[in-house]
Parts: sequence; C-alpha cells; structure tokens
Amino acid sequence: MVKKKILFSKLLSSCTVLVLSIGMLGCGKQEKGVPMELYGSNGVLEEVADCQAVYLTTDIEDGFKMEDFRRYRGIDMYTTATPLTNLLEIEAVLDGLDKNALQNVFLHIEPLSLKEQEFPLEEQLQQVGKLMQEHPEITFEVLLDYPYIYSYGQELEEYCRRVEAIGEQVNARVNGILYYPGAEEWLVCNEGNYIADNRLNEKMALKLLLYNFCDGVYRVDQNGLKEKLSQLKLCVEKYQTQDIRREENTEQYYIFLGDSIFAYEPNSTCLPETFLSLANVPGANCSEGGVAAASWNTDILCLQEILGSVFAQLQEEEITLDTRFQNTETLKEGLAKLHQDKVEDRLRNRTACFVLQFGFNDYFCGVPVGELGTYDNHTFLGALESAVRDLLEFADSTEIFREVEIILMVPGYCYKFEQGTLAQGERGGILEEYRNAVEQVARAYELKCVPLLELKEINAQNSQLYLTDEIHPGPQARFEMAAKFAEMGEEAGFTQ
Repeated sequence: MVKKKILFSKLLSSCTVLVLSIGMLGCGKQEKGVPMELYGSNGVLEEVADCQAVYLTTDIEDGFKMEDFRRYRGIDMYTTATPLTNLLEIEAVLDGLDKNALQNVFLHIEPLSLKEQEFPLEEQLQQVGKLMQEHPEITFEVLLDYPYIYSYGQELEEYCRRVEAIGEQVNARVNGILYYPGAEEWLVCNEGNYIADNRLNEKMALKLLLYNFCDGVYRVDQNGLKEKLSQLKLCVEKYQTQDIRREENTEQYYIFLGDSIFAYEPNSTCLPETFLSLANVPGANCSEGGVAAASWNTDILCLQEILGSVFAQLQEEEITLDTRFQNTETLKEGLAKLHQDKVEDRLRNRTACFVLQFGFNDYFCGVPVGELGTYDNHTFLGALESAVRDLLEFADSTEIFREVEIILMVPGYCYKFEQGTLAQGERGGILEEYRNAVEQVARAYELKCVPLLELKEINAQNSQLYLTDEIHPGPQARFEMAAKFAEMGEEAGFTQ
C-alpha cells in the first residue's frame, strides 16, 4: 500500500503569537493608526507607520522569513501576526500604514483558504483591484500557492478557478506582479520539499522566496498562468493515475559520495535527496562541490578523505575536520545525518548502498586518467579503484550493515570545454576517457554501473533547457534523473 495523503483541505495553523484586541476585519489600531497586530522583523512598532513594505499571507507559518527580504531585497519587511482569511483584510491593514511611505505589498495566497461566507471571492477581488488602482505608487507582488501534487482532490477545478480569477485581477493592473510556481513538477511532485501538504521545508521556503520575490523566475502574465494551470491538470492526472509513491524501503540505506552534480543546490531538490524521497528510502548525501576523486591538490578534499570521514562517522571514531572541511556544507550535513540515523538505529540489518559519482573535476583539473591495478590516488582511475577496495574491505569487516553494495555513476554531459572534447593540461584526457575509466572499474569488480546519460539524455540541443550553467543539471532535470534512478533501481534490484 502506498502512503496516504490528506486531500487539499488543510486547517489554518493556530497562531502562536499573542493577538491584541482588534477591530473590524481584524485590524484594530494604535493611536498612530498602526494595526496593533502588525509587527516588524526588528520588533520596533514605532517604525511601522513609515514602513516601506508589508508582507501578508493566508498562512502565517508558510516558512518565509522577514529578515530574508531585508537580506536579499534590501528592504525592511513587516507582517501581521495573524493570517488573512479574506482579501478585504488587505485594505484594513493598509489603512493603518502611511501609504505615502509604502512601496511594496507582498502577498502569499492559498486560494482555497480564502473565506467566502460573508464576501464572495469576486467581491474580494474587485476591492483589491480598486485598491491597486487607487495606489499606483504601490507595487503589489502576489505569489499563489504550490500544494503537493497528491493534495488535490475534488477541489482541483475550484482551485484553478480561483487561481485564474486572482491572476486576472492582479495582471490587469500596471502595479501588479503575479508569481505562480504551482505547476513545476520538480517542486510539487517531490514530497521531500514539504513538511505539510502546502508548506515547504525551511530551505525550500527560502528557495521559493528567492525564485519569486527576488529573481522573478515564475512571474506569469494571464496567458502564462492559464498555460500553467493546464499543465497542472495534466500533472495531477498523470501522478494520480500512475502513483509513484512507494512503500517504505526497510532493506537499504543509501550513502551518496560525489561532487557538485550531487551537491549542487544542497536542499531537498538535489539529486540524492530527491531520489531518497521518491524511493522512500533512508540515506545521507555526503557529497561536496569542487571535489575530485584524485588527490591532486593539498588544498582540496579528495574521494579518499571524504570516504575516510564517512567510515569514521559510522565507526564512531573522532573526526578531525581541518580547514578544508570548513565550508563543506553538504558533506557536514551528510555526516550529521549518518550519526543521527545510527543513534536512532536506522542502519542495522540493512544493505548499505554506496553511490559514487566523480570525474568532472578530475577532468577539469587535468588529472591523469591512470591505469587499473596501480591504486595511485594521484590519478582518477587509481583513486576510484582505491575507494572501491576500501569499501570492499569495509564490507568484510562491518557489523553495522548486513552487507555493502557499490554503485558507480558515469559522468554525464557538460557543455564546458567544447562538450568535454578538450583535454585540460598535458597529463589530462578528454571527458570520454574518464567515463571509460569508471566503466572499466565497474567491470573489473563486477559492480553496478549507472551512466548519468541514461538517467537523463542531456545533449547540445537541450542543454540550455536542462542545465543551469555549462555543467549542473537544473531542478527539473535532477527530478527526472532521480525518478529514473529509482525506477532503474527497482528493475535492477538495488532498491526494493
């Protein structure tokens, strides 16, 4: 049986902040005309009347932090201690502010949470449109919600109707900006992004704030919004017809070791974390950007050192993290996850699946490809073979896991250096030679081998669509790669 999710009918979270007495529509006023429940990120109520921006939401626990608006938009942001229940409350809040000082109103709206008992949505929207028209000097930036795909039930049509209606009103005004990421498969189809059906985890909340309120990645006009809603309906039909949710995997534990292909955007959308979510299996991502398999530079970590830190963590030995580990965010979080899972006894009687993905940085740095059987850590092949040997020795001696499985990943496509056809330095090879080296080690030790290009065919024709730069897969590509890896794992038997 698959996991069951609650349909799209979330109760508003109870407010944990003391709400002072309020007037009509929840907006009582102080002597200066400031709503008493309005508070600033710096907690200085006296400054609210002259604030430049205000943030209003239908979910006060949506995860956005007001200090992030200051950090990334350069503005002090104020918000209310209670969520909006209908859009008429916006005008009541703004009545307590100096509109001559106000420059931005940021709104995050869950369309289905808007109450219509007293005021129909159309009436609410008309009033919002009138307010926007009366204050062209204020920019209204509206972010519409992005529920987890399995949250949708019979309310889907009503949800889409409300989204489109809100969009019509906002997009009709010159001072209106509308954002809608709710049809992005990489976001709404990955349960790992959510801590509730409508609420993102902390890192993803920051990512959505940056994507929308800072970078405008998901800004849409009305035609774009309609297209997004059509895509959403198709996506809901696809995933509710072909449910990809899996039963909890109690047989394996995955440990990912790699470079920035695994560590890029270290949040729940990175390739390993997406895989763990889709495969419903525990694990840790002990990767780090910029690392190579070979020990080619004393200032940069190599595979042997990363693997050594993993072994030390598993064996509860003291780990000495020198200065090179200081900025290894993903690796340190992965080691902490390993420690937590061991303390919570989530490793015992499982198969440890070590997934190794290296090669890009060895190629970029002109590391010699090397030869099999040398175990020379100054070459790519030698370093990879040394790691495999160490893992096999660990498998023979460990009592932590039932057994150990090793999976090697072959580097995929990169646009850089003329699609990897230019050797870097006199000792280095072309990218294809590093790919061949991974396959050579896999054959020599009879290991499972997964080419990244089999997870997602990225090439010169589609690289601008799927790569965020010349190397790293973007969030949609990572989602598709993780989904394919989970599927291949079931077929090949290295996931259950």
